[in-house]
Amino acid sequence: IPATSFSSTSNRWLKKQLHGQVGNFQSTDMRNQNWPLELAKFTAEAMSRAFVWGSWDCGLMAANWIERATGEKVFLAAYTDALSAQRYITQRGGMLAAASEVLGPPMAHPMGAGRGDVALVLIDGRECLGVVLGEQVAGPGAEGLRMAPRNQIIAAWEI
Repeated sequence: IPATSFSSTSNRWLKKQLHGQVGNFQSTDMRNQNWPLELAKFTAEAMSRAFVWGSWDCGLMAANWIERATGEKVFLAAYTDALSAQRYITQRGGMLAAASEVLGPPMAHPMGAGRGDVALVLIDGRECLGVVLGEQVAGPGAEGLRMAPRNQIIAAWEI
């Protein structure tokens, strides 16, 4: 993945609340300066990492990327398996609402999402959080990263 220059208008999420629950995060103008290189490394490391509820699912992949890009922890899973994850998502009103509870309101125009932003897309028929890589959005799958085309973005959050 080719690196791009650091943009001073890129945002990172700061934690306000943690302890196994979602928090409300607000953006600032400070992604780590080396985020393009970190995105390439993160993607390479995740390429063959299998989906596991509560340790490497789409929410935790996005949270891990945000921590890598900003140095800030934004989410700890309050679930350990598919059933408890589904309850967690349902109790919040769906995946969009659950993600927004952590990341704040999504961008007004999700197609404006750039490299390194987090997006909600359909992967294998399920709503999934992923990391925008350019023309593709990467999310965890059973045998490693799955890609969705950026035109499938439902919502996005600037990181």
